[in-house]
Amino acid sequence: MTNQSATTDIDDALITDTPARGLEYVPGTSTLGGKPLADPVIENGSLNWNAGRIAAGQSITITYQTRVTPEAVGQLVNTVVVSGKGAGGVARAIASNRATATTKLNPLKFSPLADIVGTVFVDRNRNGLFDPLLDLPVPRARVLLAGGREVLTDARGRYSFPNVPTGTHALRLDPNTTPYPPLHVPQDGGLSGTRTVFVRGLTSVDFPLAPLGGQIDALRRTTLTVGDVRLEKTVYAVDGGYVVTLRLITPRRLEEVNLTDPLPAGATLKEGRNIHNGTVEAGELNLTYRFDWTGEPRAATTDPDLSWRY
Repeated sequence: MTNQSATTDIDDALITDTPARGLEYVPGTSTLGGKPLADPVIENGSLNWNAGRIAAGQSITITYQTRVTPEAVGQLVNTVVVSGKGAGGVARAIASNRATATTKLNPLKFSPLADIVGTVFVDRNRNGLFDPLLDLPVPRARVLLAGGREVLTDARGRYSFPNVPTGTHALRLDPNTTPYPPLHVPQDGGLSGTRTVFVRGLTSVDFPLAPLGGQIDALRRTTLTVGDVRLEKTVYAVDGGYVVTLRLITPRRLEEVNLTDPLPAGATLKEGRNIHNGTVEAGELNLTYRFDWTGEPRAATTDPDLSWRY
């Protein structure tokens, strides 16, 4: 607000601002010249501040914040009126005492949005989960989102659809972009390579694919059972060595667990871990590791050791 008079001050300046419908004043946000200002008196939707004196030829600046509510639509018109006492008394009907600003509301900016991320991979052990040391990511696979959006996976088999409206969405893996057939999972609804999910926040949707025949050799599968606790071990021969998966299944919490899966004599651990010490909550614990070894393949499998405190 500027007092354009060269000689007369404005006393008891009253600032009346009328925000558009759907704009709600945020308490405690008013400032005058960058310093805190008392909250305005709100009457019939108008905000009223007493700004004190505006000296001749001087300007003052009032700032405040509003919150956009669901009532806000289309064009938002904001009008401010300044009045005060000067040499001629209370002045209102002058051309310079009213200003109007218009803002266009973009509802998309305030819509609930989410992101879909996922991985397309060859599920070598067919467990529906991506095991980085065992499974093979599929690059340049095309994933389609109902509505027309599409994306290609990167070198690590990953894809993403940002800014997706919250709600139910359907995705499909383009079968012409990968030679591997999709595995059937409960989320496909009987349609191979299709997913129907409710998207909220960050939602993960993976596409596990079946390996081609002869691609991998499972040397051994063994199960260790102690009461109601079960440990499953699988050894696979892969390019450059062997991959082992350990799956500990327990219906209850286990304290002071010591799980060790020894390597064959002379083997070298390359990735992952074959030892776990600590507490295991009810459910599953999965370990995957890879080792290099040049010995007889039939001797690549060892027996795991499992104990815990009763």
